[in-house]
Amino acid sequence: MLKKIFVGALMLTAILFVGNAKVSAQDVWIYSGGGTDYYVVTETFNSRQGYHFDVDVKYVRGSVLVAVKKYSFDGYNFANYKIDGVAQGSIFDSAKRAHVQPAYNIFGYSVNHFGVTDKKK
Repeated sequence: MLKKIFVGALMLTAILFVGNAKVSAQDVWIYSGGGTDYYVVTETFNSRQGYHFDVDVKYVRGSVLVAVKKYSFDGYNFANYKIDGVAQGSIFDSAKRAHVQPAYNIFGYSVNHFGVTDKKK
């Protein structure tokens, strides 16, 4: 009888512990424009070497997830980037003399937050 009580208490404790466990990705707001908010999914960051890296970005409109796209950056100054494998050009538009958003903010946040270096990770 004591063994059944012990096993029951152990199972109840396990259920309470597992039931209260919370798991969530850390999404960081990066930019808002055109009615869309852009969030970097920090757990998806993948540095290939130096300032060559990939990160997933969530597109959200009115609290509704619209899409998740992979941004790939290749370069140091005025980095060229791709969205889902399609080349987009540079994060700096030299003709307009302006940064391209949200790519510029995504690049800057990722470099500053993750401490990208010339070393392979």
